[in-house]
Amino acid sequence: MTNTCNSSNTTSCTKGYFCPSNVSAVDTACLVCKSQCATCTGDTAEAATCLTCADGQYLSRGTCANCDSKCATCTGSGDSACQTCNNENVLNGSSCTACTTSQTTACTCSNAKNCSLCDFTMTKCSICINDYDPIGTTPCEKCQPKFFEDTSATPNKCTACPANCTICSSDSVCTACEDGFSLETNNCVACKEANCKTCSASKDKCTACKTGFIMENQKCLACPSDCANCEGDKTTCKICKDGFLMQDGTCTKCDGNMTEKCTCGDAVNCVTCSRGDSKVCGDCIPGYNKGTERTCTICIDGYLMVGMVCKKCSEKCETCSKGVDLCDTCMTGYQMTINQTCQADCNPVQTDGQACVGTGTTACGNEAQITECKCTDAKNCLTCGTDKAKCGSCLQGYKFESNACKTCEDGVVKIGDFCFIPRKEAGNLSGGAVTGIVIAVLVVVGAVGGGLAYYFIKKGKK
Repeated sequence: MTNTCNSSNTTSCTKGYFCPSNVSAVDTACLVCKSQCATCTGDTAEAATCLTCADGQYLSRGTCANCDSKCATCTGSGDSACQTCNNENVLNGSSCTACTTSQTTACTCSNAKNCSLCDFTMTKCSICINDYDPIGTTPCEKCQPKFFEDTSATPNKCTACPANCTICSSDSVCTACEDGFSLETNNCVACKEANCKTCSASKDKCTACKTGFIMENQKCLACPSDCANCEGDKTTCKICKDGFLMQDGTCTKCDGNMTEKCTCGDAVNCVTCSRGDSKVCGDCIPGYNKGTERTCTICIDGYLMVGMVCKKCSEKCETCSKGVDLCDTCMTGYQMTINQTCQADCNPVQTDGQACVGTGTTACGNEAQITECKCTDAKNCLTCGTDKAKCGSCLQGYKFESNACKTCEDGVVKIGDFCFIPRKEAGNLSGGAVTGIVIAVLVVVGAVGGGLAYYFIKKGKK
């Protein structure tokens, strides 16, 4: 029997159950506590007295009562008996108050640490207290750059590193320095040469240059004024400054009349930078449009994103979404085919009962027909009905219902106003083709094997 107890073992009951105080030596079923009790005691379930309560409640005269709504745990009633707080509240003494950006004590956000405010999930910080870093998968667990966590303080806090120090373990021990400084006995000492990123122990020779400068005789010389980073003899630019574009190793000012990409900070696919902020796009290169972050990452109509690049749809397509040669809609002067391509309108245009096949018109129902039959205003007809304004049958992929072709057959893809049978990618073989190839290979192998066996048998008889 499970979840039982006896006079020799009164602590074997599972959580939420208790052993009756008058239990005998015989195994007896544990009794369930009242719903609000975490642990309890007594002779019967009805007469049981609570010993401890669940979170959010406190013990009062043998029963459990609810804490104040802001308290997660408490010692009594009211808003001044809190021990810990519910999410989006901070403990001040024994009271829980709503979190703000001005407090120095951590806000409760589930198990997240060092929060000033919670994010929408209530499991992470959106803003940190005391110079903790909000960036990363676990925001506010580490200090911001150029700060260290002082664990001797109560509670822990972030304290600034010494001057010109990027990484430190205390306010007197530096382990990495800003550009232009060299580490010497836990301190950052300035390089004597200008524009050094790092320098020799003597501080008078550069060992690496700041961005925008190039090493020459252990000195750092400036790249051309329009170049952010150069190499070789200074004339070959690697990265242009914002507002310039790269052409054959040199930087040319973006003027919006070119199709090459202009450098605008981390923004991509710009042809010009914004006049107000050189780190965001002003205009986009052909085929792109600006997204919400003011960088050109969205394809305009007539282009399709393929491998993070906007590629132009087929010249007859107005829009495409499944491939540059698979049209969703057609340009003016073209009509959709069942193959998801666009075919030129016929001249002269077809009349009711006629379809456009190739460059001419013919009676509907022709085996070469891949565009709709003209049946007044009815759409997607293969042929017209007795009433020429209605369909008599449908193009491939459409259901024929009530002399109309408006819905797609099962397994057919609907794109916009059209139904298309999914096309196999070039190079893919059908199941039947694969089966045929396998059988053919087995036949050949069998024939070769049989021939060899016959040869060796004949040879052995000689």
